[in-house]
Amino acid sequence: MLTVRKTKSVDKNGLPDNTSTQGYSWFPGYAIDLDKGERINLFFGENTTLRYLDEKNGIDPKTTKDMLFNPGSEIFYDTTLFSPLDIFLGGHHFIYITRQAYDGCTQLHQALNVPEITANSWDAISSVTWTSIPLLKKGESWLSMDKGLIPNDLTISLRIEKPFQFSQKNENLEDMRKCNSEFEYPLYQFELVNGIISSTENQTSTIELPWKFMNSFHGFILSDVTKKCRVQVFNLTGQMFAQAIVNPGEEYIWSNEFSNINNNMIFTKVQDFEKGKEVTYKTILIND
Repeated sequence: MLTVRKTKSVDKNGLPDNTSTQGYSWFPGYAIDLDKGERINLFFGENTTLRYLDEKNGIDPKTTKDMLFNPGSEIFYDTTLFSPLDIFLGGHHFIYITRQAYDGCTQLHQALNVPEITANSWDAISSVTWTSIPLLKKGESWLSMDKGLIPNDLTISLRIEKPFQFSQKNENLEDMRKCNSEFEYPLYQFELVNGIISSTENQTSTIELPWKFMNSFHGFILSDVTKKCRVQVFNLTGQMFAQAIVNPGEEYIWSNEFSNINNNMIFTKVQDFEKGKEVTYKTILIND
């Protein structure tokens, strides 16, 4: 059962930290949420049930009850009996990476510091997005706690494809279990250093089109139309919320005064009826 260990917390040196708390230890690393660019909570465990095993085949079961992150390299304790306890897996020092904003694991500690599984425990478990079973490479050994345990730097990058959508709240465990949203899209900041800027608008402007498209921070204007065309306007989720047929000599004006879409981005697809040629334009809307 995944609960907080009822043993005095330890400091960076693996010694009691004299804080009167239980179950806190130190992990030689950290995790960053790439979507938000902020640190998130992670924690590790150890299977204290294995401490009742005898020292055997070079395996020291005491490493499963010392409150330290020191998994071994052994997968099986005994390959002849093969009971559940024989699946040693380095002492079950499983790593749990959450999507919760870093708070020193305070909320997780409160939720898991119970004698049995409760609703709060499920809140904590539902915050876990990645987990791993670490094993030490055979023939290697851990450094001492005061030297950081791991003798080298290691970076693991985990990335998945997902839709551009509202950011989810990640500070309160209950909000996370319910997948409550911030109702705001994530914002990104970047810079170009010694890069070459390529303008897609300049590229499309070299193609002879039977219309002119002019952007503004409040909408766009389609003018100088010489051939019948179709205009379709989409939001970031791909939902079309405006469309029109524009004939030669007409113009089409769309403004965010006609809608409640502000501080956002829209996509406008303009298609030539005759040749089927189409161009999609991006417009950033700003509410003054």
